Amino acid sequence: MGASLGSRAGHGGPASVRPVRVSVESAIGRLTIDRVDKRNALDLSGIECLRDAMRQLSGERGLRSVIVEGAGEGVFCAGLEFGDIVRIDGCNNPFTAACDELAALPLPTVCTVGDGAYGAGADLALACDFRVGTPECRVRVPAAQLGVHYDGSGIARAVRTIGMQGARRMFLAAEALLAEDLLRMGFLDEIVPRQEICSRVERRARGLAALAPDVVRDLKRSIAEIAAGSDDAAVILERVVRSWLSEDFREGATARAEKRRPRFLGGGRFGIGNNP
Repeated sequence: MGASLGSRAGHGGPASVRPVRVSVESAIGRLTIDRVDKRNALDLSGIECLRDAMRQLSGERGLRSVIVEGAGEGVFCAGLEFGDIVRIDGCNNPFTAACDELAALPLPTVCTVGDGAYGAGADLALACDFRVGTPECRVRVPAAQLGVHYDGSGIARAVRTIGMQGARRMFLAAEALLAEDLLRMGFLDEIVPRQEICSRVERRARGLAALAPDVVRDLKRSIAEIAAGSDDAAVILERVVRSWLSEDFREGATARAEKRRPRFLGGGRFGIGNNP
């Protein structure tokens, strides 16, 4: 059984009313939005629980990857509860801040999109590194129908992932995007039957957890910086050199020669006689 951290994510409330649960098992974290009766939409207090959960995961030692999911077998997340939308300050949207924090999580993330995501739930899925949906998956962001200009960081996330035309369809046209469209444009990485989606997501998370952790974290940073146009060639070169000097590289090369699976330890360990 995994170790549950959900009491902190739910601010100590009873398990039945926690909007966000966090657990850890075998180096894999699991963040679950649990409001099935609301199609896993979050209210403002739930968003704070979500942000608290991500802070927990960031500080959890030994984690190698994170699964982000919604409870139940249907929609991943239906965004912000409609009654709370009118309470949002356009200059300081906490749901967008939560998406930014998820994107900045140093661990690789896999989202179980399932049957779809709506509103800011689509942005939350885009903040993950990988996304898996069902053939019934449907994504829609109806901000323009509400007379709302979506936040810039969310649009930028979409443009980087699904391209300008995909972002036009998502935000400008408020179009309902179906599974095959989502796969073609890069929103989804895989489409799998509903009964197989949990095992497929877990397999991908285990695969990520088996890789060299320091390199995975540095690669995630480098990819994000290059995509945003904020990369520094010297910083990326430093990461490259650090990987070549690492004990994990030595272990990877030895494992390949011995035809076995590598046992990566991470933690910035360097080979004997090499300097960081």
